[in-house]
Amino acid sequence: MNISKKLSVSQAYTRSWDVFRQRPLFFVSLMLLIFAVGTVGGSLLDIAVPSATGGSVSLLTLVVLFSALFVVLVSELFKFGLKKICLRLVRDSSVSYEHLVSSYTRGTRYVVCLLIFNLIVLGVPLLVLSAGLSLTATDLMLVAGTTAGSIVLAVVIGLGGFLALVLHLYPYVLLDNPGSIRQIFNDAWTLTDNARFDLVIFYAVAALLNFVGALVFGVGLLITIPLTIIAQADVYQQLRKHTFSFDTND
Repeated sequence: MNISKKLSVSQAYTRSWDVFRQRPLFFVSLMLLIFAVGTVGGSLLDIAVPSATGGSVSLLTLVVLFSALFVVLVSELFKFGLKKICLRLVRDSSVSYEHLVSSYTRGTRYVVCLLIFNLIVLGVPLLVLSAGLSLTATDLMLVAGTTAGSIVLAVVIGLGGFLALVLHLYPYVLLDNPGSIRQIFNDAWTLTDNARFDLVIFYAVAALLNFVGALVFGVGLLITIPLTIIAQADVYQQLRKHTFSFDTND
């Protein structure tokens, strides 16, 4: 799988397994915590959103809604912390449960970057498409379900997937070099230059790996998701060595 000198997919997954097998219980416990927090946040949203959109909003509904948003925010920050843990491990640095929350000082910037990333991936393709074809939101809905609608959907998904691929390493850039938000995304884009075909192969392997994990009653995801994130951290580390020389911030 060594497609280019810049990125070795096989090295990323080999490194991932080496890191994981040294501390499997540590990673499984982290995943259980993140899954638990995410489940609580999702359940609270399922309760609060229908009530909030059903007409009159009670104080209890507002409390549940804000509690849900807070729990979801904590879940996302835990995921950010997990990326920091994985990045430290591929660099042979020590880790502990404390590192799951030790990057809270960059949490606000991470949340802003997360929102911008999702807006870019979801919003830009629709904006480009509607501007290029002079389509309104109503027009897009009218062609849904037709052959033209299928083509439109394919274009939107393709462009969104490309943007996600070239920008998705922004959390690691933020961990290493917390500059301006614009610079973070510029660096994330630059990192993937000339390695995008390799990244497609990397995520194809990741999709297959997690599909197999999901087949084992979902329990296998407790193993395959950490393996994927560790491998992703190694991918970032490989690309970073070929691209930037800024100091790490552990």
